Amino acid sequence: MIFNNVELHNVQELLPGETDGELILSRVPNDLRISLNENARQRVLEAAGCELRFNLKSEQARIVLRCTERPSVIEVWQGCFFQSWQVVGTEPTEIIVARPLRWETLQSLADAGDHPFSSNLTRLILPWRPEVRLIGMEGEFEPPAASQTPSQKCLFYGSSITHGSMSVGPSETFAMTTARLLGVDLFNLGMGAGAHLEKELADYIAAHQDFHTLVLELGINLINHIDTAEFEKRVTYFLQTVSSAHSHKPIFCTDLFTCYRDFENDEKIAAFREIVARQVEALQSPKVFYVKGNELLPNTHTLTTDLVHPSPDGMREIAENLTRFIRQRQ
Repeated sequence: MIFNNVELHNVQELLPGETDGELILSRVPNDLRISLNENARQRVLEAAGCELRFNLKSEQARIVLRCTERPSVIEVWQGCFFQSWQVVGTEPTEIIVARPLRWETLQSLADAGDHPFSSNLTRLILPWRPEVRLIGMEGEFEPPAASQTPSQKCLFYGSSITHGSMSVGPSETFAMTTARLLGVDLFNLGMGAGAHLEKELADYIAAHQDFHTLVLELGINLINHIDTAEFEKRVTYFLQTVSSAHSHKPIFCTDLFTCYRDFENDEKIAAFREIVARQVEALQSPKVFYVKGNELLPNTHTLTTDLVHPSPDGMREIAENLTRFIRQRQ
C-alpha cells in the first residue's frame, strides 16, 4: 500500500495505535485478522517482511518509529546494497536517511549487474518482531515504480520459522534470504505459533493475485493441538483451495523442519509429514511440489537449543536448500 508517497510493502492495512498519531502495520486486512486464532491475530501485527520503500527526492528523510516490548534492529538498504542498521527503541526513535556517498557508482554497478532492486530505491526493512509503530515521515518522497522492484513475487506462509524467529537481522530470515537468492520480491505471512491453516486464510491466499510463487510451511503449529484426522482435513482444504485458484503458479509445500520430535522417534511427526506428502500427490498437479522439512534443514548443529527453531546458520541452510529445490523445478 502507498502512504504519503511511501510504499508500505507487505502491509495490507493501517490500524490506529495506542496514542494519537501512531499507526499499527497489519500484514493482512483487519477483517481477516480478527477471524484467525489468537496467536495469528497478534503475530500479523509484527512487521516480518515489511519495508518502507521510497525514492528520496529531498536531501534527507526523517522517519520516526517505535518498537513495542523491546528495542529491535531495522536495516537500511539502497536497492540491493546494504547501507546501515539502526536500533529502534520502545520510545519514538528518529531514523535519518540520506543518499549514500557514491550514488552514481552504485547506480552504474546496479545497472551492470542487473540488480532486481533499483539502486535509487531506499528500503527500510523492519524487524520481524516485535510490533513497530509508524509515527512520522518527513521528506520529499516518490513511491517505487514497477520497474524498480523484482517483477516476480513470492508469498510465504508458515510458522514462527517462516516468520523469522531466531534471526538476528530482519533480512536474515529464511524467507527473505530465499527471495534474495532467487531475485524475487517477498510477501511474508509467517505467523509465529499461529499457522493453523484456517479456511479463512486459505480463501484469502486463493483470492490474492499479486504473487507468482507460493511457499507453504505446514504443521509445526498444529502438532500439539489437533489429531492427524483434523490435520489432514485442514491440509486438504488449504491445498485444494490455493492450488485450484493458482493452478498456473508453482506452489512449494514443506512440513515440519528437523526438531526434537525427530530424535524421539515420534510417530505423530511422521504422520503429519505423510499427510502433507499424500495431499500434494493427490492434487496430481505439475505445479505443486513437496519437499520434506528435514531435507531442507538436515543438520542438527544448525538448530537452537529449543530443538525447534533454526539458528541463523539454520535459516541460511533452509534458504539455500529451498532455493536449489525451486530452481530445479522452474
